[in-house]
Amino acid sequence: MDSVWVSASIAMDKSATSGKFGSIVTGDGSSTMAERNIERVLRLFAVLTALILAMVVGFIAKQALLPVPSVASIESSSEFRIIPWLIDWLLVSAFAILMAFPMGLLTALYVSEIAPEPVSQVLVRLFGVLQAIPSIVVAWVGAVFATVRWGNDMAQLPTMGLIAVLLAMATYPNLVHILLERFALVPPSFKAASYALGASRWQTIRQTILPMVRPGAIAAALMGFRRVLGETAIVLVITHGIALGTLAVETCKTIPVAIATGAEVATPGTIQYQGVFFLGLIVLVVAYLLNHLAQCLMRLQGGEWE
Repeated sequence: MDSVWVSASIAMDKSATSGKFGSIVTGDGSSTMAERNIERVLRLFAVLTALILAMVVGFIAKQALLPVPSVASIESSSEFRIIPWLIDWLLVSAFAILMAFPMGLLTALYVSEIAPEPVSQVLVRLFGVLQAIPSIVVAWVGAVFATVRWGNDMAQLPTMGLIAVLLAMATYPNLVHILLERFALVPPSFKAASYALGASRWQTIRQTILPMVRPGAIAAALMGFRRVLGETAIVLVITHGIALGTLAVETCKTIPVAIATGAEVATPGTIQYQGVFFLGLIVLVVAYLLNHLAQCLMRLQGGEWE
């Protein structure tokens, strides 16, 4: 009897190394090789992306900083006024995000925690559509409104205020979308525990949900601020499409608009040409710092902070 079991086990061992079972082992080896090849291709694309990005940043930095420019020399040009542009850029962007962020936070809070489920689903889809609207459409709406409201008296047009409102409108749906994702990360067990302890809905929101969402909400504000800082179409349409033809001087000009308009007339080798790249380097550095800080805050909310 023992010899029968020994013979059977030997036969099974042979079949495991050949035939049908052998093809399974071969299949696993092929899949492993395919996975390795895919990893190599992805790694290659990652390295190429990093190299291209490094080349772009290096080219911008070289054109902006070699030879080393001085603010005074750039300011001496009648076409470049970096300090006023920088002030307008930061002020109008700050006004816009100060209007958009509170509205976005309250909207996301209502959609995620207060609204009935059918209403919440409709609003989520609606904001998904709204955030896809190009900023040039918002600029067109602002231009039409300004023409109707101040058509015969453009000298009274509050250029900076109108631009700030339009920038807030453009970034508001995007802020709501990001904040909804932050609210969705709050564990349901935390809410259930708060309700089990006798807390009301508003007490749960104030004492449980908002403290957990705070890092992500700040990150959303920074990402919205980054988008506003890089906006060009709205400012360009209002300042050049409407106000410039009726006002004696430009009342608002941001850094991205200065880059867009300066690139049209800048000649290689001139201070204007170098100034355009210098402005681009400023935008690049500020955008990177804001994005890096926002990502750190998002990891903090997710419990990944080290």
